[in-house]
Amino acid sequence: MRTELIDRGEIFPLRKLRTEELDLEKPFTMADFLQFYQIFDENLNAIDYEVSELKKLIESLKSRSEAGNRSLELQDKVYENLRELLERDYKNAFVAITYDGKILASNEDNVGLLEKLRELNYPSSQIFICKVGATSVAGWI
Repeated sequence: MRTELIDRGEIFPLRKLRTEELDLEKPFTMADFLQFYQIFDENLNAIDYEVSELKKLIESLKSRSEAGNRSLELQDKVYENLRELLERDYKNAFVAITYDGKILASNEDNVGLLEKLRELNYPSSQIFICKVGATSVAGWI
């Protein structure tokens, strides 16, 4: 049997305490109680850590979702401001637009547009793609 020094300087024999060994009708020895408390406390700390990590993950996902929604709203506003020009000059074409309203490139299909954008070497986080005349965003880079 292994022994361990407790803070007060006393030595208690420690052994692995299994749940089936717990008989609540007979008295616990101090060593059994300390062993049970230690196991319980370790499990509780592990659960607490996992819950805190899950909360962090949920908050991170919420903030990403909110940022995505803000990005979509901004894309809609930019498109609305440019609607007249886009529908006049780029009808049924795919257009790459920056968030400050610049039209970077256009093409009849999205593959050709992506090839043009690759040549421009513009930061992809600052661009969104839409098809003029469509009611929804065609894609993002």
